[in-house]
Amino acid sequence: MTSAFQVFLDEHDDFEESLLAHQEALVRGDLESSLELLCGLRDALDAHIRHEEEKLLPVLERGGGWSRIGDPSYYRDEHGKIREMVGELVDVAAALSTESPSLHRDIALLIGREQRLRTLLEHHDDRERRALFPDLERLTTPAERAALLEPPID
Repeated sequence: MTSAFQVFLDEHDDFEESLLAHQEALVRGDLESSLELLCGLRDALDAHIRHEEEKLLPVLERGGGWSRIGDPSYYRDEHGKIREMVGELVDVAAALSTESPSLHRDIALLIGREQRLRTLLEHHDDRERRALFPDLERLTTPAERAALLEPPID
């Protein structure tokens, strides 16, 4: 069965692809493209998180009765960790220099650090697939779900 919130799940897949594209650019030594891709991922994650926190989670919090693994505080905590981790990774990527004698090692270490982000994103995706979106589908009407898909107003 396809979720009414499939667009969010598709974005999760896009995040993974963006991270891989960034890492591929790192491996090629294209530091400029790599940083642009990572900054794009950071911005896309931020918009996604903002949408969830401003529109989706308040509905869940008002409705109550979320599943055992779906307490809204879990999502907010993970969102904070994701934002912090991506910010740190952007800082590290921005500091890479083709002039550095340790560039290849620095790239390898950055990719290793990014595995923590990948693991967190996978865990978060699983929690949302198993709890957030089913809980929201249970708590909302089709019209309410359609309204939740609209991005927050700036």
